[in-house]
Amino acid sequence: MMLWGSPSSVFFVLGGVTILLPNAFFAWASTRRRSGGWLLVQGVVKFLLSVVLMAIVFRYLNPDPLVFFVGVIVALLAHAIGGFWLQSQTRYQVTPGRAKSGEQ
Repeated sequence: MMLWGSPSSVFFVLGGVTILLPNAFFAWASTRRRSGGWLLVQGVVKFLLSVVLMAIVFRYLNPDPLVFFVGVIVALLAHAIGGFWLQSQTRYQVTPGRAKSGEQ
């Protein structure tokens, strides 16, 4: 099904890119303005950008849907797992003059 160097691997990567690009835009845009209203607008733009990118890929490249959506799911899981991993790495980090998490 998925062999690196085959056309399927390109569709796998494109599935990930359709998630990566809107998330990168959202990360960049959310550092520009921090109000709640703008955050909502940026989230909607992120969603719409994902939908448009998927529509473009399906319209012009005709990918194998299974391989494409496996790439999408892997990108979404990497994003979620990366967030949990980063949170677990910084939870018990000691900063000068401050107590560790859980200490008073």
